[in-house]
Amino acid sequence: MLQGEFLESLLRDDEAPPRVAIYRRNVLAALSGALEAAYPVTLRLVGAAFFLEAARTFARATPSTSGDLHAYGGEFPEFLSGYSPARVPREFARRRRWWIRFRGAGARAARA
Repeated sequence: MLQGEFLESLLRDDEAPPRVAIYRRNVLAALSGALEAAYPVTLRLVGAAFFLEAARTFARATPSTSGDLHAYGGEFPEFLSGYSPARVPREFARRRRWWIRFRGAGARAARA
């Protein structure tokens, strides 16, 4: 299996062979965990079950393109606004993303 095919198999929502299923669970858990860490208020507002399902759906549609998971999920608020199972208050997610950027900029300035 080529690397591209393997990556695609990790993001599909179908029955996977046990060897692939292990990697799939790890990838989705890492991406979902990054979103949980970035959007804790949204998580509390919508509940863990809804958030996890939305996060997994988002992860399959928008995989990380960076090795830095702190940069992952900037498009999550917009995704939530169109997520069909329920309307989610995306403003909370947007404000959290703004806070992450603000806090990160302050930390970078302090190191400089």
